[in-house]
Amino acid sequence: MRVGLIAGVIGLGVGIIFGFAAGYYGGWVDTLLRGAADVFLTIPGLLILVVIASTLHSSVSVNTQALVVSLLAWMWPTRPSAPRC
Repeated sequence: MRVGLIAGVIGLGVGIIFGFAAGYYGGWVDTLLRGAADVFLTIPGLLILVVIASTLHSSVSVNTQALVVSLLAWMWPTRPSAPRC
């Protein structure tokens, strides 16, 4: 439950900030953030967690896992839901 709460709060917070910045500034900022979100959306979060956990074995805490999940969760709030005109 702690992983979901930490990852949700951080991922949603970062996604909202990036989304507002992209919408407010537009232009190259919007293009850059949208491109980064599109690239990172292709990375499966569970696979990254498995690789980190198997590589580091016992030094991966619950908070570290939550931070990894949150770093891979900001893309959906950043990405606009409607096409731009």
